[in-house]
Amino acid sequence: RMARIVNTTKSSRWDAFLEYRLASMLSYPMTHAANLSGNAVNMALDGAMVDFGEALANLAFKNKDAATLGELREFWRSFMPGLANSARIFGMSMKTELPIYEFELQAKGIDTGDYATKIDSLGRQAIPGKLGQVVRAPSLTLLTATDEFQKSLFAWMTGHALAFRKARKEGLSGDPLRLRIEEILADPLDEVHLDAFTKAKKLAFQGPSGPITRALMTLRSETNDRMPWGFPVASLAFPFVMTPVRIFEAAIGMAAAPFT
Repeated sequence: RMARIVNTTKSSRWDAFLEYRLASMLSYPMTHAANLSGNAVNMALDGAMVDFGEALANLAFKNKDAATLGELREFWRSFMPGLANSARIFGMSMKTELPIYEFELQAKGIDTGDYATKIDSLGRQAIPGKLGQVVRAPSLTLLTATDEFQKSLFAWMTGHALAFRKARKEGLSGDPLRLRIEEILADPLDEVHLDAFTKAKKLAFQGPSGPITRALMTLRSETNDRMPWGFPVASLAFPFVMTPVRIFEAAIGMAAAPFT
């Protein structure tokens, strides 16, 4: 499956030039620090902290469909096992230059939708061979692998929390509760896995592309196609489209949250 996705489109010299330019822009250590911290802050504020507030409110409302303090304990209890799994995914993503976490979910029969990274062209290895791997390793590949690490870790922990919620809704406690949580997590087609993945994907700024993103991507592509000799003027002017729009949408969503 990976082989069918990687290099399925013939790359031109302009593609190689654009890839080198992107790699140069993304190879600065502070870029990766900003990506790592941005994902972590968004997952903390719009993820864990929201659930914590919901759990505190739920002490009074007792809503079985809302977060609970027990659920949050389960969330953090799964951190260390999830860390080991995410480290494995990070290593495989660095080796293959692909979003391995999503590949693994697809292999289990979970429909994750379009593969997502912060790079506008997944699997487009325009610079071939070992040279391309060397160019991409500290930039494009590291960016994808870091996202896969954080996304898979948050989804792992969220999956455990949702499994706890589901088991508690069935009225279980003690050992039967633990067994039921393990049973839910062992079933790859249980909805908790897709729900956890969808939430983690959104918080890593990799949610579905909206109409604004699609329109901008189309405009950029059509502008490039109209240039003499295929000169990619729009890609040079706007190398990133999807991620900036998603970050903007996330900021608007967080700002509007108190009023909704």
